[in-house]
Amino acid sequence: MYTVTLKGSHYEIGYQSGKTMHDQGWIMPEFEEKNIRFALKARQKVKSIIPNLLEEIDGISDGGGYNRHTILTLALTIGRIPGCTAIAVTDKRTVNGKTVFARNYDASPSCEEFGVFKTYPEEGLSHIGCCWNLLVGREDGINEAGLAIATNGVHGVYTDDPGVWDHIPVRAVLDSCDNVREAVNLLRKIPHLFTKNFLIADANGDIVIVEAAQQNVAAIYPESGLGVITNHFESKTMIQYNNPKREMFKTRERLRNAKAWLEEKRRLIGKGEMKRLLTDAKKGVCSDKEDFLTVWSWVAECKKGSIELATGTPVTGNYNKCEF
Repeated sequence: MYTVTLKGSHYEIGYQSGKTMHDQGWIMPEFEEKNIRFALKARQKVKSIIPNLLEEIDGISDGGGYNRHTILTLALTIGRIPGCTAIAVTDKRTVNGKTVFARNYDASPSCEEFGVFKTYPEEGLSHIGCCWNLLVGREDGINEAGLAIATNGVHGVYTDDPGVWDHIPVRAVLDSCDNVREAVNLLRKIPHLFTKNFLIADANGDIVIVEAAQQNVAAIYPESGLGVITNHFESKTMIQYNNPKREMFKTRERLRNAKAWLEEKRRLIGKGEMKRLLTDAKKGVCSDKEDFLTVWSWVAECKKGSIELATGTPVTGNYNKCEF
């Protein structure tokens, strides 16, 4: 794990990132013309929705001396499909009366060298989040308004329509949304590339699951005050976009485990109990498969400016506070 602090305008944040990448010797891939054309179409579709992040992409290009089309293609349309779990428990069911958000990120061991990004944009909300070499994107995080978000990959049914990878919507939400309602509205506007789940919770105690595909976006508000996502769609309007031939490792088992664990708790739930769920590979949601591990894990209260983060396969005692 490494930690990066970014401050300034979005262009300045990008320039700082690009210069660091150049100094570290990043070598950019070469994309075919068709990939670049696809990225340019995606840029056209989102330029009025996420103009600040496009400025950041330009800053990366200039700061590192990289071709702008290469950085655009890499930032908007390249990513991973991780097999993760995210959980939110509303403030009415927690020990401290604050919504608790928890996240396990499961991927190959090659992703263990990930970044924790503390970001302070001049125009936008400060936030902390994690990602693995995704330039402007984030896989998860929480912002100064107390809004937390995580995205999980889904093997789905795809089209050729241009859109952006899941880490771009996460970053856009962290930058600009104070609450669940604003986040849902933004996720409905952004054209999505492939299929993914989002879990979002805010400081008001609201929780939403957003299932997103190229073809449709559905928002589900858990009536129980418990929100859980893994790596498949559950709603009636979205299950048709699950790929019937491919399914992520233990996606249904992890979902059952999390729901059963949360529902059987008769008392109020605290961060300690959430950590036990995240670290249990048998009855919880931790992944201990040799080639598909939990590579980071964090827990946060939606009214605090910090997360408690564990790197590598988590155990209950190795969560450390990361403040922003």
